[in-house]
Amino acid sequence: MNIRKARRVGIPLGVISAVALGLAAGCLDAPVSTNQTDEPLANTAVCDPVSVLSTGSLYRVSVTGSAPVKIVDQLNMPWEVTVDNGTLYFTEDGVGDCTGKIRKLSAAAPAGTASTELLTGLNRPRRPVIHQGYLYFAEYAEGGSINRVKLDAGGKEILLEGLNRPFGLAVDSNDNYTYVYFTETGTEGNSYRDGTLKIIQLGNADGIVTGPVTMADNLKMPIGLVMDPYYAYVAEMNAGRVFRISKTAPVALIEDLMTGLSTPYPPVLEDPTPDDPADGKNILYFADFNSADFNAGKVYKLSNVDQYTTPRPVDSAATCAAPNCILLADSLNWPMLVAVDGTNIYWSEVYNAAVRGIRKDASPTEPFELTSGNLDFEKPLGIATDGVNVYFTDIGNNTCCF
Repeated sequence: MNIRKARRVGIPLGVISAVALGLAAGCLDAPVSTNQTDEPLANTAVCDPVSVLSTGSLYRVSVTGSAPVKIVDQLNMPWEVTVDNGTLYFTEDGVGDCTGKIRKLSAAAPAGTASTELLTGLNRPRRPVIHQGYLYFAEYAEGGSINRVKLDAGGKEILLEGLNRPFGLAVDSNDNYTYVYFTETGTEGNSYRDGTLKIIQLGNADGIVTGPVTMADNLKMPIGLVMDPYYAYVAEMNAGRVFRISKTAPVALIEDLMTGLSTPYPPVLEDPTPDDPADGKNILYFADFNSADFNAGKVYKLSNVDQYTTPRPVDSAATCAAPNCILLADSLNWPMLVAVDGTNIYWSEVYNAAVRGIRKDASPTEPFELTSGNLDFEKPLGIATDGVNVYFTDIGNNTCCF
């Protein structure tokens, strides 16, 4: 193996070694066969109930701030949206009994355009990730699963099932394998103190799944996950921290990046200099929505998160200070998911019925309002941007949000 090339594309050398050793010793589960179907598997999971009081919608608004366009309406709990190569992909929880869906349509579609159902029969689909012609996603349920669908062919492919509410998801690959990292938020009976970070390896030629291998356990509701070539970054909601864990070190050590938070939600990762992935300049942006106080949400910027220091200095919420930590905005009404472009960070502010943003350099220092619901939308949640528009979901007058 070419070690230099492997490191640049993010092959988790330590984890691969663990996989090889585990298989040799018979310690890991047998490879998981895939199942091509749009229907939920019988006798493997109980569908989560979904309480739907009203329908929701998918919106588009210009980054310059114009009247929002309701692209699609009559959606049942539309949670998340992502944009890739001019196409929007978004999820619905449905109305229970595994009626969740993943839909798609053109990002430039006019109001009232009918969307295409990519997959149906899902149990609370979460975290859609586009990677090399596939959409990967988790089904957030007891007995949940990690799955993918080929964008040009359809068909749900179950990679791993029987999981404890998987939520966070990230994917990378080399010529031979694809690596799917995911978090399990844990079990209600253990007060969500038994969460994990795991990885599976998928053969690009044969599609055989090996693993999972546990990278970290006893986590308190790890709900957010992003990656670069060297580290996985996790938002641990009930522990009030954001940490990183090495993908390449022989021993995967957790290093705190920020502690003392309330309830951090999934981050986004920015690499300002993608041609040099090992320069230590990557940035995390995330919201801390503060489940205890509707008016105390915050949005943070953590710089140089991939800087190779051992250990990296910890930024705490109480001592957040430049250059590593910047509090971009505070006194927010439940900021949840975030998105970034070349200039701004945007967030959905659930209980303010607004989509807001601020320049990433915090100049000016006050957030701006991109659009406000007023009578049009009620609880914006999922959010994505392509630098021209911001796209967001509105879950309607329904219980929110995690």
